[in-house]
Amino acid sequence: MVTPAGETMASAATSIAVAAGQQLDVTLPAFPSGVTSANVYISATSGSETKQGNTTTGSFTKSNALAAGTALPAANTTADQWKSVVDGTTVPTTNTIAFVSANLAPNYTPYKLSYVLATPVVETVNVEGDIVANGPTQIEVTAGAIVREKVTPVLSNGAYGINDLTRSGSNFKNRAEKLIEIYKGNSPDLQKWTIATTGSPNGKVRAFISQADFDTFIDYYVTYLAFDRQSLTINPLDVDTSFFSFSMRM
Repeated sequence: MVTPAGETMASAATSIAVAAGQQLDVTLPAFPSGVTSANVYISATSGSETKQGNTTTGSFTKSNALAAGTALPAANTTADQWKSVVDGTTVPTTNTIAFVSANLAPNYTPYKLSYVLATPVVETVNVEGDIVANGPTQIEVTAGAIVREKVTPVLSNGAYGINDLTRSGSNFKNRAEKLIEIYKGNSPDLQKWTIATTGSPNGKVRAFISQADFDTFIDYYVTYLAFDRQSLTINPLDVDTSFFSFSMRM
């Protein structure tokens, strides 16, 4: 809806089926003379409607609030009456636009934004390992892998631990979603470590090894998936793969 001074113009309603996780881009036309703002409304199949809020040129605070899971409960609401789009609750009770634009609503799954830089940046990616497949194989491509980061295992209660919040100095540089490999020098060593998701991990996983199996004279490294990968990278847009097909006769 575009609202010039003194009058109201509304676009025709359009039904678009959107699956969970699907990206929907809304492009506003250039504002005509006298128009200073625009509202975007999203309606669920139940008919309930949420409002993005009054977005003015140069100010996207209310847009940020919608992306964080809150919206104004009715059209043309001017007071701070932001509600969670998950369950309709007001959190906190004294919420303000400054708060809801900077904090996610409880139990809300946020949007993911992927974009192309105006000036390309070339990053050197270190290749870790290889893949050997026999027959039909499914491969998952993800992002946010940290390759061979040096770590400092810390001794406590007869075991050396890493990425454990109770062991000062053992944490990875980023919170970890999943451990892929632990290296003793250049040699894979993961099989000697115990991986735990309980206790006090820095992220979702921590690891420990008995004091007898630990080598104090060699540096240790880890390859892992970062928990907060959205702050480190974006999702891959395309991936090149190749394979060899041959037959052997005796």
